[in-house]
Amino acid sequence: MKRNYNFKQSVLKLVFILFIIPISVLAYEESSELNFNNYFSEFNLSAAKTQHNDVLVGPKTADGSFFSSDQIKNDALSLAYNINNFEDSNCDDFEVEILENNIEICEGESVTLTANANSIVCETCDDPSDFGNAANAIEWDLDACFSTGSNRESIRDYSEFTPQIFNTNHASISASILDREDGGHSCADDAINGRPGESLCVDFDDENNFIADADTALRFSFTVNANQGTPAIVDTFSFWETSPEDAIQTSSINNSRNVIRNNYLTRFGIRVLRNGSEIYRQIDINTARVYTQRSFDFGTSTAFIVDQGDSAEFEFELFAYRPVGNGSNRRIWDVDQFVIRTATCTESSNTDISYLWSTGETTRSITVSPDETTSFSVTATTCD
Repeated sequence: MKRNYNFKQSVLKLVFILFIIPISVLAYEESSELNFNNYFSEFNLSAAKTQHNDVLVGPKTADGSFFSSDQIKNDALSLAYNINNFEDSNCDDFEVEILENNIEICEGESVTLTANANSIVCETCDDPSDFGNAANAIEWDLDACFSTGSNRESIRDYSEFTPQIFNTNHASISASILDREDGGHSCADDAINGRPGESLCVDFDDENNFIADADTALRFSFTVNANQGTPAIVDTFSFWETSPEDAIQTSSINNSRNVIRNNYLTRFGIRVLRNGSEIYRQIDINTARVYTQRSFDFGTSTAFIVDQGDSAEFEFELFAYRPVGNGSNRRIWDVDQFVIRTATCTESSNTDISYLWSTGETTRSITVSPDETTSFSVTATTCD
């Protein structure tokens, strides 16, 4: 499988043209015949006479300055370097000189041409173990919970449960509110600090088994766009939950407390879809009688990897079921602090670079001393 983030078939062509004629300076050529999506910090060529010190040559703009890394990322560069021969009585003291990216050598001397591609970084994250540095990407803290009997519309309105999205260096992320297609809500004490009215309290139907795509399931979705030059992975999801024997509805508005005998739910399940197709399901998880943090690790599944340059929408469903059967008509589940963590690619390699010269040689450098006008080219293929 070809993945953009492995930069497969990404090719750099650097053209050396050698003229054995008695002139001093020829102009270099530049074209944009290739299309690179590679991400380089720098790409340089070096050329040197075998008898003299190496001279570093790099792609330059018209004013003689080096191209920036951003320009090299976005532009294809095919550079022609002209290596000229000239007669001079002081030829023994000649040093390689670069004039507008031209190189002059003495007649009969050889020149070493080097394709210096060792700064190219090849991302190799096609396995979950290649990712690391997980960090919070999205959080629904539910602190803004609002539901009051005097405003019946507020019971079925979940618009207050907006996400907080954190900056990441590996993806752009957008997310929905936490919502349900059917069913109201009230508020309960915060799972972490106990403040009244800062967590979500929801009532479920009398169901004995997990139901996929249930109208009463808690839902949220988010999109991961791996547009920062590296793959990304949805690493973990965590939240707090409890279905207590006695549910307590509280309000942050007036600090009221309403104790309800709860036909507490004993099981819950989670389902995840990627671009509309199910990729994860875990059911029959025991609910807790007191607030307990639950965590789900997706960092071992390739289904949660978003390739560099791609985007994917993930939809989550949470459904609680199987009431204990104590006769109460309330089946309440309290939840709080929903967090999604993502991770970035931490594995890279810059060693898988192969070279093919027009001479048939496959080394990084070649030494040439032609006796007629000759064109030399090299293709450096990265991350194959």
